[in-house]
Amino acid sequence: MLNREGIFNLFSELDSQLTNKTNIIILGGTFFVLKDLRESSKDRDIIVEGTQYREVSSLLPQIASRYEMTVDIMSNRTLGDIILPENYLKSLKLYRRARKLIFVRIWTLSPYFILISKISRYTEKDKKDIELILNSGKFTIRKRILKNNIRVINFGSRKNIFNRNYEEFLEKYGDKLKLNIFGY
Repeated sequence: MLNREGIFNLFSELDSQLTNKTNIIILGGTFFVLKDLRESSKDRDIIVEGTQYREVSSLLPQIASRYEMTVDIMSNRTLGDIILPENYLKSLKLYRRARKLIFVRIWTLSPYFILISKISRYTEKDKKDIELILNSGKFTIRKRILKNNIRVINFGSRKNIFNRNYEEFLEKYGDKLKLNIFGY
């Protein structure tokens, strides 16, 4: 399990070995730790876009092994079984507590995309994570924005599965979603 300090140690060590600016996009359990929704996590999932993917994917596993862990490194807008829209980078939030790093910039994925990835799988663990997001008071999740984000996701062969999961999600959690100011 990795707590916030361990996450920063990992990325500080990576930062000391890089020579170019690198955007690291945090997802999964690491997202929950950095957003103060969990103390620690065994999941360390990140997305590295662009030319730095090769360098990070060669350095980070070696660094992570010193912490007795692994890191799942994704690229090309891939989030598990779904492909994020081309403009997903616009929804990222810079993680300000990581400003001491020189080359690594840590970004958190939009809670909307985290929710969508959780709904696409919808395991018991995913349902608990959904409840953490919706009950935390840290995010305002608007139904209309969630629907708009769903429309631009490429679910591939999982579209029907997602639609079934989304209907179940709405039945269970729909009352926790905020309506837009226009009432929809």
